[in-house]
Amino acid sequence: MFIHQDQIKRHGGAPGILNQGGLESAIVAAEFAAYYHPGADIHWLAAHYAVHLAQNRPFQDGNKRTGIASALVSLALNGLPKQPTSEDQYRLEEAMVAIAQRLQGKEDLAGLLQAL
Repeated sequence: MFIHQDQIKRHGGAPGILNQGGLESAIVAAEFAAYYHPGADIHWLAAHYAVHLAQNRPFQDGNKRTGIASALVSLALNGLPKQPTSEDQYRLEEAMVAIAQRLQGKEDLAGLLQAL
């Protein structure tokens, strides 16, 4: 919720939750992936947050922004504090649009996060 509120404050949009179950599902997706795939790459696990938040659309607005911000926070909390360049941010935005449209998935985003 803090990440979503921060994204709305920074970039605008309507605050609020539309789908509590979708939010909870997105949050636990990475936890389940880590449990069922021990030794999974941290980038792949971080991508779970972004993909599930973008596709579940739990918030009124800012789902893609909140998703990618959550993935970057997850990486930072796990010792990979990367600050995306403006070119990286553009690539991440394009990827999140494709993910929301279900044209790309976790593996695609994980590769992009790893390349940052």
